[in-house]
Amino acid sequence: MSELKDLASQTAATWHIPDQVRVGVLAGIEEHERWLQAHLLSCNDCRAPLIDLLGKLAKAELTRPELAQVTCSEARNAIFHFLETGREPALDLLRHIVTCELCAEPFYEPAKARVVLEHDPDDTGEAG
Repeated sequence: MSELKDLASQTAATWHIPDQVRVGVLAGIEEHERWLQAHLLSCNDCRAPLIDLLGKLAKAELTRPELAQVTCSEARNAIFHFLETGREPALDLLRHIVTCELCAEPFYEPAKARVVLEHDPDDTGEAG
């Protein structure tokens, strides 16, 4: 009976990215990728763990020529699982998110831009 009590007291992780957006991002639909970008710019609960996770990658790890063949959908799905459960993706999947232009745009770039704005609110990202 105590097992049932333990199960009843468990709570699911807060997940506030709609399933439709998740599927759209996995499929590479631009409208859903833009929604995710805006969400990551405004939601610290999603952005902060993502920044911490991606910040673990050293530059040397990003420039290795022997990057594994990872599909965009595999890497994106791993990031969504991380945001839902906190389970860290494999290093190759993280490398893909940062080095793939298609994946960096919806995941890495908004998180990175927000960090820059938090440190220097006047920084527009434009070269002077």
